[in-house]
Amino acid sequence: MATSGVAHSEFGPDVGHVKPDGSFVGNVGVASGPTGVAVDGAGKIWSSNFGARRLSRIDPTKGPLGGPDGVTRVGAVDFTSVDMGGTLYNYSDMTGSTLRGAPDNGTWSFAFDSTRDGAEWGKVSWNGRVCGDGALTVTAASSAGTTFGAPVVVRNGEDFDVANGRHLKVSVAFKRSSRGESPLLYDITVATADYVIDAVANRAPEVSAGPDRTTTLPNPIRVTGSACDDGRAMADGLALAWSKVSGPGRRFVRDARRRSHGRDHHRAGDLRPSADRERHRA
Repeated sequence: MATSGVAHSEFGPDVGHVKPDGSFVGNVGVASGPTGVAVDGAGKIWSSNFGARRLSRIDPTKGPLGGPDGVTRVGAVDFTSVDMGGTLYNYSDMTGSTLRGAPDNGTWSFAFDSTRDGAEWGKVSWNGRVCGDGALTVTAASSAGTTFGAPVVVRNGEDFDVANGRHLKVSVAFKRSSRGESPLLYDITVATADYVIDAVANRAPEVSAGPDRTTTLPNPIRVTGSACDDGRAMADGLALAWSKVSGPGRRFVRDARRRSHGRDHHRAGDLRPSADRERHRA
């Protein structure tokens, strides 16, 4: 069942049940002051309640029928926590999305069950977006019982070497770029050796020189470019460089490999950034 909840107000006692098509099903009474909601792996909705200092868990398959279709359950609280020892001020999905100081690194992991003992693993493939010196690193470890082996770094869409086993644990490490861009993982596919994953082309990086800048010599000028990649090729971030497009003279940047540059003030001309990641250049 796909469902979502809306925390109505810090001063109210309700969480609204809304279907994916936007239709309203009904309200579920929770402890006082719901300010954040999240959906767990079992499809149940958790509400953090500011006034009551408690958590409420809602089962969307319980409660009375509601909504325009007349067949969808409104939901009902099936668990309420003890006093959490403080006011739960959140206003988010309880994942830290409202934090002012966003983390520089993060990890997401999952375990895949092949349903076959001694399964031989093939490839892991994913689609994502990585900007600048950010990174998205995928590792995998197999298990024939209850303990996973040592993880190995996986290259996108290529074979990797782990022991045969029914389960595969995949971990994705996210590193934010120095400019603050977060890497994105859109999807990920895990396959055994006998399953063919369709090949996806490694697209060239997207490069931007930023807005046009002009100055009057001999005043210096700083230009800042950006580059983002699909994250399919493995490398230590994007290799950035600036090059001259037009203008007199030979020297235009002090360090062509830096993202942001103070241009030499004694020459005029136009600059263009470029980015390399493994086999592609933009």
